Amino acid sequence: KTLVNEELQKFNNVVVSGEKQLFFHTRENQLILSKNNQISTDNAISFINVYPNPFNPITSIQFDLKNNSDVDLSIYDLRGKLVDNLIKNNLGSGKHKIKWDAGSLPSGIYFVNISTNHFSQIDKLMLIK
Repeated sequence: KTLVNEELQKFNNVVVSGEKQLFFHTRENQLILSKNNQISTDNAISFINVYPNPFNPITSIQFDLKNNSDVDLSIYDLRGKLVDNLIKNNLGSGKHKIKWDAGSLPSGIYFVNISTNHFSQIDKLMLIK
């Protein structure tokens, strides 16, 4: 499973892959993907914090859900390969904190992707051993 599909084309802020179309936006050091080109404060996910970052070898990923949602929280390496799936479940509204132990992985840059059915957000992580 890869984060980026093989036949990926980028046009301004639109990513087209097969029959799917996603809109991407950048805010600070985050990449935000949406299926309808709507980025607002009403999104289902508020990324609160990834701390510490850089880290060795454990970091905490904190986020806030405005509503109950199916959540997929995954970690990818720099090549887009899935290295860990931390959550793939329905979670209740409110704040959540997940610890990720990357002790078995080499130093490098990783990406955490948190997504619901309608929203996805990616943040960069740096593992330094």
